Amino acid sequence: MESNRDLCIQLVEAEEAKDPTAVAGGLLLLWDALCCSRLPTGLDLFILDTAAVCGIGPTVRWLGLACSAVDPTPDLAADAASQHPARVVILDVESFRKRALRSIPGWIDHHTKWVNRLLRIKRQAVKMVNRELEARAGALCGDGLLKSG
Repeated sequence: MESNRDLCIQLVEAEEAKDPTAVAGGLLLLWDALCCSRLPTGLDLFILDTAAVCGIGPTVRWLGLACSAVDPTPDLAADAASQHPARVVILDVESFRKRALRSIPGWIDHHTKWVNRLLRIKRQAVKMVNRELEARAGALCGDGLLKSG
């Protein structure tokens, strides 16, 4: 979501500051290239961080695979992802990302830091998703659309 952009960039920058192998800058360019403003809250953070670590091409491919999109472009992958539960897509992309990280030569030296970063970002992303779902549920309850039995 566009309203979430600054927070996502701030969180990924904080993670990159802890990572000895981080590539400098360009998060705003990644955000735009991946159409993150069209992704649900939480998923936007996870996809931005995945692209910062693994690159745009693999991230788009994994997002497409998680959402059953055939030969996705960033905008098609974002549209497909917005039609799926964000938590499920996060878990699917996480599994692709872990497999890719294990194949990198630096895995032996940096695996603890890479996995910890992945887990911290995933935790933040899922919290964002949960807050969004709780806000929607609260709005439905406040409108009298849902009644507790």
